[in-house]
Amino acid sequence: MGRRRRRKIVRVLRRRIPKIFICPVCGKRAVTVSISKETGIAHITCGSCGVSGDVQISEGMTSVDAYCTWYDEVLSKGVEIPLEPSSS
Repeated sequence: MGRRRRRKIVRVLRRRIPKIFICPVCGKRAVTVSISKETGIAHITCGSCGVSGDVQISEGMTSVDAYCTWYDEVLSKGVEIPLEPSSS
């Protein structure tokens, strides 16, 4: 007599929105975004090299959207990105 086989539990892994991002100047994973809903401004700061900036956000924008906007602004100013970011 055989016993009943137990059914495998299939877990769905969902990707989460990151809270810490990669800095375009120093290449380290140390950029944080703080959003002020009442003023409509996101303040982005690198904890490693100290680069910071403010981005105007509209309704429905998340921290990822604010980071991408700031990243584009930094790149348009002509900052060089290191090829291999140092691991921390």
